[in-house]
Amino acid sequence: MATVRKNPKKTGKGWQVRYDVYVNGKRKQVTKIVHVKGKKEAIKIGNQLEAEVSVSIVSKGDPTFTLAELLEVYKKGYIEDPLNNLEHQTRYAETTKISTIQKHIGDLVVSEITIDDIENFYRQLLIKGNKRRDHRLRQGKKESNPNSYISRIHGLLKRAVREGVRRGYIEHDFMKDVKTARREEKKSKPRPIGADVLQELLKATIENAYEKYTEAMIHTLVYTGARRGECLGLRWFNLNIDRAPYYLRVSDSLHESVEVGIYHKADSAKTVGGFRDIPLCDDYVEYMREYREAQKLRDDVVWNDYNMVFSRPSGIPCKPDRLTKEIRRISDIISRPDINARALRHAFAGCLVMSIPEYPKEMQRIMGHKKIQTTLDIYADVMSSAPGFVGERINSYMNGLDTISENFVEPIVEPRGKTAGDQRLY
Repeated sequence: MATVRKNPKKTGKGWQVRYDVYVNGKRKQVTKIVHVKGKKEAIKIGNQLEAEVSVSIVSKGDPTFTLAELLEVYKKGYIEDPLNNLEHQTRYAETTKISTIQKHIGDLVVSEITIDDIENFYRQLLIKGNKRRDHRLRQGKKESNPNSYISRIHGLLKRAVREGVRRGYIEHDFMKDVKTARREEKKSKPRPIGADVLQELLKATIENAYEKYTEAMIHTLVYTGARRGECLGLRWFNLNIDRAPYYLRVSDSLHESVEVGIYHKADSAKTVGGFRDIPLCDDYVEYMREYREAQKLRDDVVWNDYNMVFSRPSGIPCKPDRLTKEIRRISDIISRPDINARALRHAFAGCLVMSIPEYPKEMQRIMGHKKIQTTLDIYADVMSSAPGFVGERINSYMNGLDTISENFVEPIVEPRGKTAGDQRLY
């Protein structure tokens, strides 16, 4: 975007236009004087000049066009384009991967790049990633997967090259035949989390949680199967715990990015099916009523229905990593380091399978999946062991004794009020 101001020279007239040009991956600022009547016309001319220069920096088949320049074209035309409406986290992740590529092979001329150059770059990343993974394992931290990172780098390069071909900066797609590192498959299935493990986890949480809000968050993950961001983005008007049928309405979520920090985003479910009402059991309703009364007694925050359900004593929302670390600390106490927010969601799905195996569509709605195939694929290992009574059900049905219960109570769906969109919290 060009910037405009009046000509600073005393004897000069017109407007001074400034705009940025990227050459060899470096930003350069260009200044020109245009003689027009108004500021709007000057801005329009400045934007036209910037577009013309950005297109004419390199031409098709330019022998000096480097990979760093190609990545800048992709960054400016795709990542920074407001029409694509990318999330803050996505833009930051893409920009970080671009910096990694430019650091290692950014000086390579596009017309001279070979398949071996790209694959050798992947091998270097794999060697460094394996060393980093071994170091993390020695420190007792979570294991990283360098193959997955290389796959994401590979995808970014393919998108950048396609963008360069589409815009006419390069003539051919040199990424078609490049091989990438295969993702490592999990060697073993995750350990099942039964009701006894969940009860032990909740007991350890009550006894060892540092704060009351972290204890309530873990209870919410166990009893609702909500995603981590959905849990952290809850406000009190999303929880119907005053009159039956009790439910938790999922519509908002909490996000964190390097650019803007933590922010609350309204109507931001992960998928179309993410907007849903999760039925609540009586034990969880009683627990949340007590937690709400305790939160009302705090003197430092004025309580109302728009307050965050899970916030620090000052009213500031809890960071997503804080919840992850707290779950990890509690799970280590009960000698189950494999338990995390996703594992608790998987355990809740297993509870649904054992409770309502005849209603996979209801399971899909409660879990918030867009397609029922997602529900069936993810939780197939749980479902395979659930219907052990199929033979008895068939026999009862053929004899005229239908034992399948259909008495489900749908939650009351109330119209949602107007939302303010993204709301920066701090």
